[in-house]
Amino acid sequence: MRKVYYYDGTFKGMLSSVFQSYYLPFGPSDIRKKGQMGNCQASLFGEILIETSIEEAERVYNSIIDRISLKCLRNVYYAFLSEEKGIEMKILRYLKLGWTMGARVDDLLTDERVNDIHERAWKVSGERHRYLGFIRFTDIHGIYYAPFEPSSNILELLCDHFASRLKDQYWVIHDRKRQIAALYDTRSWVIRSFQPSLTPSASKDEVSYRDLWKTYCHSTWIRGRTNLGLQTQNMPKKYWKYLTEKMETSPGDVKKLCNFPEDTLPFF
Repeated sequence: MRKVYYYDGTFKGMLSSVFQSYYLPFGPSDIRKKGQMGNCQASLFGEILIETSIEEAERVYNSIIDRISLKCLRNVYYAFLSEEKGIEMKILRYLKLGWTMGARVDDLLTDERVNDIHERAWKVSGERHRYLGFIRFTDIHGIYYAPFEPSSNILELLCDHFASRLKDQYWVIHDRKRQIAALYDTRSWVIRSFQPSLTPSASKDEVSYRDLWKTYCHSTWIRGRTNLGLQTQNMPKKYWKYLTEKMETSPGDVKKLCNFPEDTLPFF
């Protein structure tokens, strides 16, 4: 009999589910987060609640490194961060193949189990790379604040980069889609639940610097060479919301300045 596993939504919880899939007398037909569990009592309709075990998660974690490869572990973690529906079962199938094939598993590019994970990992890696350049910090009276809304849960993947680049500054990177934030105090960073009651307001110097940057973008724009199709290809509209170049520029001003539709960004 195959049952649905439910876990707490963490990476360690998912690894615990992988561990239990080998040791429980019944394998999973699906692995889901607790939030997707119905109101009925667990196991009443074939539902099993998996408790997160640090020991079990570490055994799976180390087994991936020792018996497959470090690259495989990275692929699994990045694919998990994609938060796509059904990703847990895709990871389980990929790992089962990996424990059979060893490090050669990632050479099987035509195998659907491998391709599914590679595509998700590539997507997350690409989004992380783009946000390294698209994150915009605002000076909130000594604390640098950067909101963003990524498709994947990439916040943790950005922290080491900005801790290195802005090591002597206090900063907050706020994932508004998931209501979590990375908080850095010039020594280390942590990720916490974060739901500010008020929208942070920029300092006077910040407003001045924003105006200077937008003035520069307008002054260097060559109207005759504007290619909106190429712009949106290189920078999809989902990234525009928190860009300084777009922020606080009224649709009327943009339309008047550029003579383009109001939802375009003619600054690149």
